[in-house]
Amino acid sequence: MSKRAITISIIVVAMISLSAFLVFSKVGGAASDVAKAYANTEIFEKAIVSANANNGIVAYFGKLEPLDKMAIFEGETTYSEDDTYFKSAVSVKGTLRDAKLDVEATFKNEAWQLSFVAVRLKKSESTKKRIVVLRKTQ
Repeated sequence: MSKRAITISIIVVAMISLSAFLVFSKVGGAASDVAKAYANTEIFEKAIVSANANNGIVAYFGKLEPLDKMAIFEGETTYSEDDTYFKSAVSVKGTLRDAKLDVEATFKNEAWQLSFVAVRLKKSESTKKRIVVLRKTQ
């Protein structure tokens, strides 16, 4: 067996091992949630439309731009075990300043329905700016 074939075999085994680790670990659960979030970008799109309809958001943060796919990867996203509840915090860019978008949604009647949307800016530990756009109680 040539050195090249051995190297390729080692890489393949390493990739399979890493994949198995991700699937069977908490990291795998987080990775799975991120993958689901990439597939459900309409949740983020609805949240941004809702936020941009809020005069306070537009006045302070500016109009929020569509979500960058890297923001999903860099943010925090969680799904319930039965995939009917979604919670995420991702970075968004406003025309005046950058912010964090906090979103919660539930899957009902074959569609994701927003239950919480807020946009926040964390300047420092002592100074926070947060505007709640939507808060539905169960």
